[in-house]
Amino acid sequence: EALLSARQSLYVSWVGRSQQDNTELPPSVLVGQLRDTIDAYWGKGTSEKLTVEHAVQPFSERYFIKTHEQALPPTYAKQWFALHETTAQAPQEVSLPPLDWPDTWDITVEQLNGLLRQPVRFFFRERLGVDLSIAAQAVEETEPFSVDALENWQLQNTLLETALAATPETLQEVLAQQVAWLKGTGSLPVGETAELILGPTVANVEEVAQRFFHEMRQWQRQADMPLHVVVQGVTVQGHLNHLYGHQGHYKRSRVITGKLKERWDKLIQDWLLHVLACAHGTALTTHIYGSDAQATLPPLSQEQAQQHLATLLEAYQTALAQPLPVACKVAFLWLKECHKHLTKHDEETAHEKALAAAKQHYEREATAYTSAGERASEPALARTWPTFESMYEMTLGFEHWSTVLYGPLFEQWEFLKP
Repeated sequence: EALLSARQSLYVSWVGRSQQDNTELPPSVLVGQLRDTIDAYWGKGTSEKLTVEHAVQPFSERYFIKTHEQALPPTYAKQWFALHETTAQAPQEVSLPPLDWPDTWDITVEQLNGLLRQPVRFFFRERLGVDLSIAAQAVEETEPFSVDALENWQLQNTLLETALAATPETLQEVLAQQVAWLKGTGSLPVGETAELILGPTVANVEEVAQRFFHEMRQWQRQADMPLHVVVQGVTVQGHLNHLYGHQGHYKRSRVITGKLKERWDKLIQDWLLHVLACAHGTALTTHIYGSDAQATLPPLSQEQAQQHLATLLEAYQTALAQPLPVACKVAFLWLKECHKHLTKHDEETAHEKALAAAKQHYEREATAYTSAGERASEPALARTWPTFESMYEMTLGFEHWSTVLYGPLFEQWEFLKP
C-alpha cells in the first residue's frame, strides 16, 4: 500500500546500529525484501547507493567535512557548522608538557597497584585522564538459564565473603541462608539448574573457608595498621589489613575467590603491602589462600624492601611520562617460560621459546575454545602497542620492564598445594 501510494518519493528508515556497541543491525524482513527486489531489477548494489547511513550525533563531522568522493549526508543542524570550520585541517601532533615533580610528594599503594596492574592503562588514566575501557552495558532481556565466567566469579565471591564472616560452627547455616537469598533475587536460574550451579560452588567455598579457619585457629585478628614509609623524599602510604598476631609474631592472611596457582597478577596488591610493611620495619609473612593453592611470601629485610620501593617509584615517574612497553599478564608468562625453558635448553633457545609464547598470548584471537589475548582485553594496549614486536623493539622494551616491574614479585612468591 505504501509503494502504491507514493507519488514522488518513498522514504524508509530503520535503526541500523546497536545502542550498546554500535554493531550493525539488519533491517526488518519487509525492508530487506524491498532492498533485494531493487537489486534484482536495477542491478546489484543499487539499494546501497540509495541508502544513507546517518551518524548518531547531529554534530558528527560526517555532516560537515567531506572525506571521500560521496556527497555529504543532508543535515539541518547548521549551528554545528562553525564547530568544524577549525577542525577541517589535518590534526597536528602535540607533545605532552614535561612533568614538574616537587621535592617531596606522597603516593599510595593503590596508585602503585594501578601501575603494576596495567602500566599502559595507568598512563592513559593518570596522565591523560582517559579511560578507554568504559563501555555501555547491555540490558538483559531474557531469563537467565546459566551463568557466565564473570557471574560465576561474583557468585563465588559473595558466598566466600559470607562464609568468612561466619564461624566454623555456623558456617553451613549461614551459607544456606545466603543461598536462599540469592535465589530470591532472581539473579540465578530457577529450578534444578540453580542447584546444579550452586552445589559445587557452595561445596568449594565451604572447603576453602574451613581450611582457612583451621589455619588461623591460634591467631588473633589485629586492627589495621597504617603505614608511612619515606623513600628518596617520597612518602608511600598504605593500610595493612587482614593482619593476625600470635605470641609477638605477625602475618597477613586472606582468602581470594577462584584459583590462585601461578596467578601472580592476583597477588600484586598483596606484594605491595608486604614490601611496604617490611620497608616500615615490620617482619611480616604473607599467606594468600585460593581454591587450588596457597601462596606464601617470606619476610624481606628492611633494606631490600626499601630498594624495591625505590625501583617502583622510578618506574612510576617514567610511566607517567610515556606508556611503558609491557603488559602485566604477558610479562608474568614470559618470566615463567624463561624459568621453565632454562632448565631444559641453553639460554638462547629458552629466550626464543619464551618470546614466542609471550607473542602468542599477547596477540591471540578469541575462538570457540580459547579466550582472546591480553591485547584484545585492554583497549589501551591495542591502541598503543598493536603488535608484540612494537613493545619488544623499544630501546628499553618489554624484557627490561617485565624484569624491573614484575621480576621480584615473580621470584619471591611460593605456591603450595592446599
